[in-house]
Amino acid sequence: MKTRHKIMSFLLSGAMVFSLLPASAIGTVKAASVNYALTATATASGSETSAFGPEKAKDGDATTKTSRWASEEREASENNPHWLAMDLGEVKTVNSVIITWERRNPTNYAIETSEDGSTWKAVKTFTSAPAEKEQIINLDNPVQTRYIRVRINTFNPTAEGITWKTVSIYEFEVYEEKQSSGSEVWDALNNLTVKAGDKKLNLPTVEGGKVEAYADYEQIIDTDGTIYQPLEDKTVSVEFKVTDQNNKVTKKEIAITVPGTHTATADENAKPAVLPELAEWAGSAGDFTISKNSRIVINAADKDTLSSMAEAFAADYKDIVGNDISVVYGSESDVKAGDFYFALTAKGKGLKDEGYLSQIGDSIKTESETATGAYWATRTFLQILKQNKTTIPKGTTRDYPKYKVRGVILDVGRKATELQTVKDVAATMSWYKMNDLQVHLNDNLIFLEDYWDTNAETTMQNSFTKAYAAFRLESSVKNDEGKTATATDLSYTKDEFRSLIKDSRTIGVNIVPEIDVPAHALAFTKTFQNCALKKMNSSNWKRPLTDHLDLSKPESTQLAKNIFSDYIDGENPVFDEQTTVHIGADEYEDDATLYRNFVNEMDDYMKSKNRKMRMWGGLTRIKSDTEVRGDGVEINVWSKDWADPTEMYNLGFELINSLDSNVYIVPAAGYYADYLNAASLYANWKPNVFKSGNLNTTIPAGDPQMIGGAYALWNDSIDTRGNGVTDYDVFDRIYQPMSALSEKLWGEGTKTYNEVKATTAKVSTAPNTNPYHEIESTGSTYAEYNFDKEDGSDASKNKYNAVSAEHATYTEGKVGKALSMESDTCIETPLDKSPAGTSLSFWVKKAAGGSSDEQVLFEGSSTLGDYTIKAVQKNTGKVGYSREGYDYSFDYTLPEDEWVHLTIKGYKDKAELYVNDSDTAIPAVMDTATKLGTQYRLATLNIPIKYIGSTTGNSFNGLIDEIELTNDQDDSIIPTTDFSFTCDNEQNPAEGSDGPISNAFDGDTSTLWHSQYSPSIKALPATFTVDMGKEYKINKLTYVPRQSGGANGYITSYDLYVKKAESDDWTQVVTDGVWASDTKEKTAKFNTVDARYIKFVAKEGSNGFATASEFHIHQVLNEEEQEVTKAQEALNEAVNDSSIKGIYEAGNADGTYTSTSWTAFKEAYEAAKAPSEGASAEELKTLLANLQNAKAGLKNAAVESAKETLKAEVDKAENKNIYEAGNADGTYTKDSWTAFKEAYEAAKAPSEGASAEELKTLLTNLQNAKAGLKKSQTETPPTPNQTETPATPGQTEKPSTPEKPTVVQKVSKNVTYRVLDTKKKTAAVVGVGGKKGKKVTSLTIAKTVKINGVTYKVTKIGKNAFKGCKYLKKITIGSNVKKIEKGAFANCRKLASINMKKANGITSIGSKSFSKINSKAKVSVPSKKLSKYTRMLKKAGLPKKAVIKK
Repeated sequence: MKTRHKIMSFLLSGAMVFSLLPASAIGTVKAASVNYALTATATASGSETSAFGPEKAKDGDATTKTSRWASEEREASENNPHWLAMDLGEVKTVNSVIITWERRNPTNYAIETSEDGSTWKAVKTFTSAPAEKEQIINLDNPVQTRYIRVRINTFNPTAEGITWKTVSIYEFEVYEEKQSSGSEVWDALNNLTVKAGDKKLNLPTVEGGKVEAYADYEQIIDTDGTIYQPLEDKTVSVEFKVTDQNNKVTKKEIAITVPGTHTATADENAKPAVLPELAEWAGSAGDFTISKNSRIVINAADKDTLSSMAEAFAADYKDIVGNDISVVYGSESDVKAGDFYFALTAKGKGLKDEGYLSQIGDSIKTESETATGAYWATRTFLQILKQNKTTIPKGTTRDYPKYKVRGVILDVGRKATELQTVKDVAATMSWYKMNDLQVHLNDNLIFLEDYWDTNAETTMQNSFTKAYAAFRLESSVKNDEGKTATATDLSYTKDEFRSLIKDSRTIGVNIVPEIDVPAHALAFTKTFQNCALKKMNSSNWKRPLTDHLDLSKPESTQLAKNIFSDYIDGENPVFDEQTTVHIGADEYEDDATLYRNFVNEMDDYMKSKNRKMRMWGGLTRIKSDTEVRGDGVEINVWSKDWADPTEMYNLGFELINSLDSNVYIVPAAGYYADYLNAASLYANWKPNVFKSGNLNTTIPAGDPQMIGGAYALWNDSIDTRGNGVTDYDVFDRIYQPMSALSEKLWGEGTKTYNEVKATTAKVSTAPNTNPYHEIESTGSTYAEYNFDKEDGSDASKNKYNAVSAEHATYTEGKVGKALSMESDTCIETPLDKSPAGTSLSFWVKKAAGGSSDEQVLFEGSSTLGDYTIKAVQKNTGKVGYSREGYDYSFDYTLPEDEWVHLTIKGYKDKAELYVNDSDTAIPAVMDTATKLGTQYRLATLNIPIKYIGSTTGNSFNGLIDEIELTNDQDDSIIPTTDFSFTCDNEQNPAEGSDGPISNAFDGDTSTLWHSQYSPSIKALPATFTVDMGKEYKINKLTYVPRQSGGANGYITSYDLYVKKAESDDWTQVVTDGVWASDTKEKTAKFNTVDARYIKFVAKEGSNGFATASEFHIHQVLNEEEQEVTKAQEALNEAVNDSSIKGIYEAGNADGTYTSTSWTAFKEAYEAAKAPSEGASAEELKTLLANLQNAKAGLKNAAVESAKETLKAEVDKAENKNIYEAGNADGTYTKDSWTAFKEAYEAAKAPSEGASAEELKTLLTNLQNAKAGLKKSQTETPPTPNQTETPATPGQTEKPSTPEKPTVVQKVSKNVTYRVLDTKKKTAAVVGVGGKKGKKVTSLTIAKTVKINGVTYKVTKIGKNAFKGCKYLKKITIGSNVKKIEKGAFANCRKLASINMKKANGITSIGSKSFSKINSKAKVSVPSKKLSKYTRMLKKAGLPKKAVIKK
């Protein structure tokens, strides 16, 4: 016989059974009785289907979705009620009935009894909906009856967000004994308190049952009842689940406050501002301060686990602080002031998988259970250092997340997305402690009906041959023709994706690969057409279902398994056992039973492969009698219609809140959000609350099945609906809400949204990433190429000089010299793409009679097709640009043989052309028309300037001159920091809502001011005032209309007023102003006035509303004021630069620097720190230059002393005379002369940045070589009177052997080695050697080399050592090499194989070390150093297409 209830899916095996506590524990409940209904005969007024007959309500199963009675689909009334009855077989005494409702929708109902089953009498009546889904009904008096029923007279068909005209009951139970609700237990739990020092919860026991507790913060109250006392008082929400001896489960969420260990004081440090907010903080006084001697100290016992974390921390530390930091291994006793110490010693402290405990004093001690916990601590430290430069407030933090899954979903299937962009998203997620990146790897055009053509058959064929579909992974699964489904426009190799998974895991981010089957699968069905579902969609008759697998064919399911097996099977799988694998299972529009069987079969498959499975929710809509098993499977709940969260919970799924109405982004599509409203989400969204329309379901945050939330970006707008979205647009839309949502997923989000925004602005994007293409610059000019020196030198202060020039000639230009360009002209710069808000201006003269074909002026790097600025755009012949598969033109054609000045401004969403300094902008227009309206087409342009000309042979034909790339930031916009507002017509004036006027001055285009629309519409006009805080000279206001969500509120008519003082009358400066009803930025210009206050009146707007994304008020700045402002900002930045400030604060007490250079630096720093009041721009620039020169001029005392000693030796007359005299006359032996000459030349020109020890070695080498000079042994004729002494008979004459000179270098196997340090016994590679010289094709750098009988470790490859070895194809680098200097392998054009697998100690690779080698070179690196070496190699000029592998 079945028990009365199944144990619900959330009763996990690892949960604590609290009945094991002593009998003295508070509260005991008994519950034991017989359910008469189990053996009764059930009947009903009717049933929805035979699958939901009355017998299902007495089978003892109260949880399975299909095990319930459902009434027929109709209204109910007293004359025609719904009813469910039980025939007990004989008269029995009944005291209680328990009804488990599917929905609490009955509104008038009764319990009735009958002696004959025909005449009924009400014994209990109800006139409102049940309070709980499990309703315990104790009758007022016991009844003797054979027949008992529930009669429903009326019900609510739309209850709980579901519209369905039925009443449904899981179980109808009948008992002789009165049933207890367990009130004694719940009374005990409701009164449960925790006192300071309590180690465990004191819970009631249930005889024959159990009590379980699941806290939202298991790091405070664990699942076994253990209490980990927090630093500060914390309120924990605990879901208690009580199971009685009949396996009946009741549950409730109760808040419990756990007292903290720390008592705050007035003078302690406040909690540092980091994102997400620290879970716990106990401040103390003072600051931890970094220094040039700071180290990362790893507990030696944890070296294997924490070394990768430490390397990542060191790299990011250098990027943010500006200093190198060493990683050492030892113990806590080795830690010094300024050090960061990490140890995996947190077992038993409740920190779990991602928590950490950091004690911040003169050093920082961090404990965690895992490397991930330690890594999250480094994000906290670095965010603070990014704000404070050199200090971290002292105190203790205990930090940990609330939710297991804190995710982003990125669609790379529809839009080709560079792997670097995916990495940037992962790194930025990591920066904000987000940990789950779901990568949607395949998809296709949704709107396949766009290819409708005459009939279904032709349309289905068009979908295969014309519609865009892509699968981004390299695949080994081939069709009969040997073809795979891998995309041809852009794909990721298995090695690349395997590395992405592993490298991301190192930084705390789990990559969840999603291969979407059986729908959204056109990439597979067009390749394996035998598996395609060749039908039309019944709900959209022009849309084929060819992107579905035909699940009626076993080979379709097998294809799906084969595709996954390609990445799961093998010794080194792409998706390893730690990887959660997403099978898609989204929006299948065919047979529901086949679909549900497919899901179950894939679940079995994934379990057999020991992989965690995730899927999209579709089971609510895709209904059949087939039950789907949810236990152990994660599900994205994205739509209440497709996946009701309660239903998914009851099936046992682990829930991820991804509700589309809240967290879906579809860029510029006109539906869903273009940008998420981060302010509203921060104020209102909770991951465990599924709220959308009439859906409002809460799952307790601590429930094991409520695992987190994720927001998604979908690239629906492709192919026939293409709108020009770029990787930049994608990243920006993901980045903008990330910090706010990280707060809600990590913790409670207790800061104000404005505080979150302010901190986000300070900590920005992740270290060692550049997703916005920022350019380091002194001043607003990034680069200036005027060609006056007849080369590619940069005339700006940044000196971004060209790195190469091909087919470049120079002639007289518009100003000085110009670059004369032909089709193959190409000058490479060290820049690539520029940030949005950049201006590119230049003079250009198109050659007469030139080609009308495409002509490229500028080019950037991209794996997504060309990224170019064009003088002649293909198809239109106009000035334009192309990027990421889209072509744009400005409505302007260059004249021939005429100088024209062009300025191209690239922005987010748009680009503009200005001709001959005209004030009239010519907007960029997409060349290819699509079905999307023009308002949804994005023209974002990150101006490319990696190449002047093109690498494709399509360069411009003509002259170009005076190229200038500048920051187009509008300095006239008045900062809103001191603004205050009033408004008489705004929606819900509260932070986080969609409506307050402050939203229009917050710098965030995703937030809106909106005139009132709820609870009632307030008609226009809408008036707001702004107090700017002080008086400004103003002449303009700009208005940015709402950018998404429809046209409501585009302001079309307005008035504008100003005044200087609050008591003044308003002066009208614009009357009846008119703006167009669209999304374009608008301007209101007026005569310059002095004002502190403005008043704006929106008189008319689209559909009777007024809205605004942003308003900007502009001040009038004269050029000198602008220059002063910019100069002061640049000076402040330098003074606060940690690499400069740190030197000053450290002082020179230890004599690190020479006295003269230190004094010059100290004086320059102090002068720059406190410039005289009213200093001019030139004076400020001089202070900056002085500071920069003084820093550059700091001389290391030891090095300078060694330099002076070495120079004195070089300048000795004896040494100098020998060198200058040479050895043409053969005075010295060849070997001894060569040794002296090379030692002298090395000492005369030591390498830049040589250490004191290296300089001393050069000195020793020179002295030894001088001492080792040997004169040649030549025969001297005997002098007169000299007699030759005959040899003694029997004795042969022994020729004399000259003494061997001291050797300082040696050629071995075509490599020249030179001694670096005789004490440390180190040597460097200085070049090729031997007979082959630079014609050598393969080289091995030895681990050690023997010189003059002494063995030296080869630790360095010197500057330009192999530069220009044009025959060199292969190099193997020895295990002792620590440093590769600048240009070491530059211009080795054939170098295609670089093996540094054994060289696992390389700490630096100089600039351009690997520039201009074979573009498809393969580099092998140590497996544990892949990410570190990749970063170094890329900075060293390794070609973009080169492959770096373990």
